[in-house]
Amino acid sequence: LLIAVGVVDILPKGLSSVYLYYHPEMAHSLVALGKLAILKEIEYTRDVLNRPYYYLGYYIESCQKMRYKADYQPSQLLCPVQYEWVDCPKAIPKLQQTP
Repeated sequence: LLIAVGVVDILPKGLSSVYLYYHPEMAHSLVALGKLAILKEIEYTRDVLNRPYYYLGYYIESCQKMRYKADYQPSQLLCPVQYEWVDCPKAIPKLQQTP
């Protein structure tokens, strides 16, 4: 029985999570499949690929479905103005102030 499929990009310095979908009957409160998939992808990045970075993909502050990404720490966002990585706790309040 196939429970879930994760689509990823393997990058020179890490792994980028693109998309995850799973069988709806397997989604229940006992096992959060999305969180489990993230942890397994992090483990794969570290132990199998031996690469230092795991990317959760785009963070869109105005999209409620994307905000879970900031819950994983340490985490950084790329500043679209200066193209520098900024720690999420510092970056998110600035995103919330942007009209």
